[in-house]
Amino acid sequence: MNREKTEIVARLDSGVAALQSAVNACSAGLTSIRPAPDRWSVLDCLEHLVLAEEYLCRQLAAGTAVTPFKNAEREARIVTVGADRRRRIPAPDVSHPTGRWPSIAEAMNALLVARARTLAFVEGFDGDLRGWQVTHPIAGLVNGYEMLRVLSASLRSVRPAVS
Repeated sequence: MNREKTEIVARLDSGVAALQSAVNACSAGLTSIRPAPDRWSVLDCLEHLVLAEEYLCRQLAAGTAVTPFKNAEREARIVTVGADRRRRIPAPDVSHPTGRWPSIAEAMNALLVARARTLAFVEGFDGDLRGWQVTHPIAGLVNGYEMLRVLSASLRSVRPAVS
């Protein structure tokens, strides 16, 4: 595995660890409480992450080969903007929570399964991820490396709810 794929795998793994830590820091009674009518609970947020991971992994699998392109500034901006939770960006319909999992444990397990699929894609991908074009529902056309940077940043930006 090349250096960039190794980095992506490490970031994907550390994102799961960060999320697990944040979830463990939540009081059990808080996980299904919505702080406001237009806000999501911890369980809703976790379901959103699962749905987004599943969708984005399907997008990766459906990508097409293109001439590899690298734009370090764009790659950094994608991660910075994607991890910044101060600005609310409406989630695409495909990733809106619907109460699919009744517990944090079940949703976390679903996320681990989805993340395992993403990791399998990365580890099995033979080629330059920057030469794999995919569609992100908000950013539009991105390369595979950029998409994976989004996924690796998404879980790392989670903060525990205050108990």
